[in-house]
Amino acid sequence: SHIARAFAAATPGIQIVLASRNPTRLQAELSKSINADVSASSIDVTNLESVRSAVNGARTVVSLVGVLHGSTARFEAVQWKGAENVATAAQEVGAKAIHFSAIGADPSSPLVSPRTKGLGEQAVLQVAPTSTVIRPSLVFGPGDSFFSVSSQHLNTHYKFNDLLKL
Repeated sequence: SHIARAFAAATPGIQIVLASRNPTRLQAELSKSINADVSASSIDVTNLESVRSAVNGARTVVSLVGVLHGSTARFEAVQWKGAENVATAAQEVGAKAIHFSAIGADPSSPLVSPRTKGLGEQAVLQVAPTSTVIRPSLVFGPGDSFFSVSSQHLNTHYKFNDLLKL
């Protein structure tokens, strides 16, 4: 939602398509709070045709595909092939692709997450060479599993006042 807000602030009246597995909650929230035409498209990044339908007519495609847990096959399908599908669809319509990867992404890593993030980066740049790849340390926010699990862990093991004592 922060990326959509930034696009809307920079270009009032812009058309924004939120494409994810479950985009309707975010669409409803953003439609009330930003000056943009916000629509939702439910997609599966592992299915190229699904991605193509969502990016049709786009000038910029921001890809935040990723998973935190699952099988090796799931990581490969989403973080490698899913990233490639998004870049392929963006390239086909002439859109600028911006791909969010992860710090430590490395296609030769023995660990599944950094390996598939690295393979995803390679695939993105192969099919859409002018793509921008961003490697943040972590992307999280309210409502995601990282943020929720971390706050539950802190609340379980520490009293809030203990964390603020100087």
